[in-house]
Amino acid sequence: MPEAPNIVALGARAAAALAQSGGALRLIPGFTETPYRYAGENIVWVGMRGEAHPRAVFVDAPAQQMRLAWDSMHPVPASLHARANLDRAATAQRFAELAHRCRELGEPRGFGQLLVGALPPFPLDRRVDAANALAAAAGADDAETFAEAALRLLGVGGGLTPSGDDFVGAALFTLHHLGIDNARWREAVQALTAATRTRTHAISAALFDDLAGGESFAPLHDLIGAADATAMLEPARRLTAIGHSSGWDMLCGMIAAATGKLQHPLN
Repeated sequence: MPEAPNIVALGARAAAALAQSGGALRLIPGFTETPYRYAGENIVWVGMRGEAHPRAVFVDAPAQQMRLAWDSMHPVPASLHARANLDRAATAQRFAELAHRCRELGEPRGFGQLLVGALPPFPLDRRVDAANALAAAAGADDAETFAEAALRLLGVGGGLTPSGDDFVGAALFTLHHLGIDNARWREAVQALTAATRTRTHAISAALFDDLAGGESFAPLHDLIGAADATAMLEPARRLTAIGHSSGWDMLCGMIAAATGKLQHPLN
């Protein structure tokens, strides 16, 4: 039997899950061909390379068995992310400028096509009104309308994580780092995270929960921390490379929440 792979790096949620399971992994029914696994009662991603994420576990060899080398006395330090507390006006300007330049990232996919005035493919084309309503609600600080629009988007789209989940989750990620935190928004976030339990599948629901709490793939954190639109291009390229359209869906959600709209035509 091959030795259990050693952990090279991992995120905070993965560390907590592995501490619970002692390094033991379980297959996720229906997703056995993906790199996602259960560790205890939580979902983690296991691989040798990729973008850092709170659920990611990077190992030094392929995980051919359902166990990782876990030293409870000397665990690998987990990477952590803090709330950015961004200035809203400055953030809106940076993301609007990035939206102007989004074609520099390649051909938009998924909801990302809305950024260039194109109609996304079915079934996303049936939810363009909801995407625009969500953006406008974010800009107007209208938590109730945001949640209504978001509920129409959850679970919509194909792929491992539906486009609607990525779009809404990334919008909540951005609002979290903008410091928007009051009773109305907390209620909206709680309602949406609860809705993912029935409107999407377990993996996407877990990743959505991370996004809503302000934690996700490293490029999202690098994007919100970038000084200007030019500095945003490199993490935006890394983000849009994730999945078939997931990265573009998340970028579109970030722009929607930061600016209050999806299209930013040049004057």
